[in-house]
Amino acid sequence: MVFYQGSAPILKIDGRKYHQDRAKDYKRDHMFDREGLVITTRFSAKECLDNPDEIVDEFLDLFRREQRYF
Repeated sequence: MVFYQGSAPILKIDGRKYHQDRAKDYKRDHMFDREGLVITTRFSAKECLDNPDEIVDEFLDLFRREQRYF
C-alpha cells in the first residue's frame, strides 16, 4: 500500500502458499472495500520474483494515472 496525497492504492501479490483460502481472501478484500481502500492491481508472486523491476514500473505507472483523478 502506498500513501500519497490522500490516495492509497494497493498492489496485491497473490501466492499459492498464502492464498489458498478464497473465503479468507474475499474477507480481506471486503475489509479494504469497507475502508475505502482500492486494490489497484494484483500480481502473482511468481511474476514479482521473475520480473520485479517490471512489476514496480507497472504499479508506479498505474499509481501515477490514478493520481490524475485526485
